[in-house]
Amino acid sequence: MDYSNTRKHTITATRTVTTIAILTALSIVCSLFLTFRAGTFLKFSPAFIVIALAARAYGIYGGVLVAFFTDFIQYLMFPANGFSFGICLSNVLTGLIFGLFLYKKVDLKRIVGATLISQIVCSLFITTITMVYIERWFPLFPLAYWRLGQVVIMSVASIIVLYFLLVKINFSNKIKLIK
Repeated sequence: MDYSNTRKHTITATRTVTTIAILTALSIVCSLFLTFRAGTFLKFSPAFIVIALAARAYGIYGGVLVAFFTDFIQYLMFPANGFSFGICLSNVLTGLIFGLFLYKKVDLKRIVGATLISQIVCSLFITTITMVYIERWFPLFPLAYWRLGQVVIMSVASIIVLYFLLVKINFSNKIKLIK
């Protein structure tokens, strides 16, 4: 019986799980220590970069797993903050969208599409609706105006950062753990 193929598959699976765990840890560090908060409901976090790298390297599954485990582990670390299903869903959908757009082929058009769809659908609509109707944090219209400004700023910043990391530098291929 030939065990060499099984051994290669086991090594590949182990590397994949290890890399997704490392990217999840990096995403948690970005979320906890590199996030800039402006007021009580606006935040700018570089964690999207790690989710995009996971989606670029492993597709939908990588982006979704890193986004979900980042939220879940943060909840386990700080249970007093509570777990918001709507915000977790927004982050998981962001990983899904990045995985759909950025896996296998990356160019400016795909980065713009992934960023705009994730920012509009996930950040502007799902997170805002969660904050207003499910969590009952803020009234809709003042929050929606602030969130719209955040979406515009984050869209531009995300497009620029992801373009340089994924196209110009080709960062996902330079990390030996990812591929």
